[in-house]
Amino acid sequence: MEDSNKSNVLVDSVKISDTELFYAKFGHGKKIFVILPGLAPKSLMPLAPMVAQMYTKFLDSYTIYMLDRVTNPADDYTIQDMARDTIKAMDELKIKDAYMMGNSMGGMLAQAIAIERGDLVKKLVLSSTAPSISEKSRKLFEEWEKAGLSKKQPEFAELLGSSIYSPSYYEKFKENIIVAFGGMTDADYRRFVIFVRAMLKFDIRSELPKIKASVLAFGAGQDKVFSAEQSEEIASKTGGKAFIYQEYGHAACDEAPDFLERLWNFFENDKTN
Repeated sequence: MEDSNKSNVLVDSVKISDTELFYAKFGHGKKIFVILPGLAPKSLMPLAPMVAQMYTKFLDSYTIYMLDRVTNPADDYTIQDMARDTIKAMDELKIKDAYMMGNSMGGMLAQAIAIERGDLVKKLVLSSTAPSISEKSRKLFEEWEKAGLSKKQPEFAELLGSSIYSPSYYEKFKENIIVAFGGMTDADYRRFVIFVRAMLKFDIRSELPKIKASVLAFGAGQDKVFSAEQSEEIASKTGGKAFIYQEYGHAACDEAPDFLERLWNFFENDKTN
C-alpha cells in the first residue's frame, strides 16, 4: 500500500511476520531523522502531512521517517518486542546511523533500540519519557488501561487529554482533542490496552550505559505521566544532557514554542540553546 500527496508525504508499510508496520516519509535531505511518536489512541499516519509541515525547517537537510507500531500486536507484546519489530522495519528501509527522537512510549522504544542496535542511532533525543515505571506512572497507566477496556467516549478522551496536556492547553483545545481521540474501533482499543500493559513492564535502567549515541533528554516539571528526574536519570546514565521545561507538562514537545529549535541545535551541533 502506498500513498502520497502534494505535501510530498509518502505513507507505506513494511511487512512484519503476520502483521505490518506503517510509516510516513517526508523531506529530501541526506541525513536520516526517525520519529517514534508516543502512545496514541489511533494511528498517526493520517496526521503525517501536518507533522511534515511542523518540521518544515528540517526537510532540506533530513529525510524523515515517522514510524508507527505494528497493527496487530500479540496480547503479551512488550517494549522489547516493539523494538525488535521496529528494528526489522528500519533494516527493511535501509535506515542506519539515524538522528532519532522518541516521545513518551516512543522514547522507551528508542532507548531499547539504541541499546540493541547502536549502529542504527547516531544522535538520540528522548522527550517526556522514562527508563522505568514509577508508582505515579503505574497508577495512571492502570487508569488508562481501565478506560481502554471500558471503551467509553468521551471519558476515555478526557482522561488522556487531561493527563497529557497542561491545564491551560487542554482547556483551550479540549473540543479538538476529544474529537481527535474519538472514533476508535475495537481494534484501536485493543492495541491501546496492549501497549499500556507493555509500558507497565518496562525497566531498562541497568542497560542505559550501553547507549553509545549522543543523548539529549527533555523533561517537564509539570509532567503527570513521568517525572523530570527520570529525564535527568537518563542523561546521567548515558553521559548525555538534560533540559527541563519547568512550566510545561507531558506534551512539552507540542506545547513549548522553542522545542524544535532546541532539537535542531542538538542535531546540528550538540547545543540545546
